[in-house]
Amino acid sequence: MPSRASQATRAIGAAFAAVLAFLADPESAGAQTDAQALPTVRPSIAIEPQNGAAELAYEIFFGGARIGVLDGRATVDERGYELTFRFRTDGVLAWAVEGRSVARAIGMVSADGGFTPRLYETSGTWNGSHRSVALEFGAAGQIERISTKQDKPEERDAVPEDKRVGLDPITLLMSVARNPQTDGTWQERATFDGRRVVTYRWRCGERSELKPTSTSTFAGEAVLCIVSGRQTAGFHRSARRIFDFDKPGRLWLAPVRGLGVHMPVRLVMDTEWGGLMVYATRTGRAPDM
Repeated sequence: MPSRASQATRAIGAAFAAVLAFLADPESAGAQTDAQALPTVRPSIAIEPQNGAAELAYEIFFGGARIGVLDGRATVDERGYELTFRFRTDGVLAWAVEGRSVARAIGMVSADGGFTPRLYETSGTWNGSHRSVALEFGAAGQIERISTKQDKPEERDAVPEDKRVGLDPITLLMSVARNPQTDGTWQERATFDGRRVVTYRWRCGERSELKPTSTSTFAGEAVLCIVSGRQTAGFHRSARRIFDFDKPGRLWLAPVRGLGVHMPVRLVMDTEWGGLMVYATRTGRAPDM
């Protein structure tokens, strides 16, 4: 049976594939629903852009225990977009796993507001084992070059050439966050991150007021999106189902005033190893990144 640290690490991996996790049933995961919100213990935060960028820090919980911190930085204007996420293990998980990772997407904004990726890159170190991936895109958004480095390349199945298409996962998130369709229509899109192919399905509902809880200090207008994902290629040979989400989950996106984009502020996700929750806790960068 996998160790608790191994389970938590896999859960984090699942969360990043769903673009830093955003899914599931709060009650079954042991989280507080909005109606059961506990008294706020920290001042609620508001997302205000600084120097043209929105920055938020997050805390990550697995099975009720804090296991990591995360931050995100987004910029978008008529010239292009950039979205970066940084992660490190923390709390009980840091006792067993020393891990850090960075994922970034850069691209162009078309006249109709669509996003065309130019670069996607991610790198990380887990207990001394390093891996990195970079995708370079052409003017039409087609992949022109893939660069990968990892200590154990044999641990993952290769992705067939005909499946190395689609947006990178961060650009997909950016596309949804720019203008969430709030009519409840299901949408679907495949992503390729250089190592795996995951197809996501999502639908976003009406805007509502999100209440703070004892752990999630954001309060204000947000859009709730229901998300699910299924991996179709690039399987890890020891964990073939790590990026499949049998239960659709919940991601809340909040608008950033003056920037024309939304940022994730809360997510709750059920995994086969336990409940995974990520909460926005402050504006700016996370500490010690």
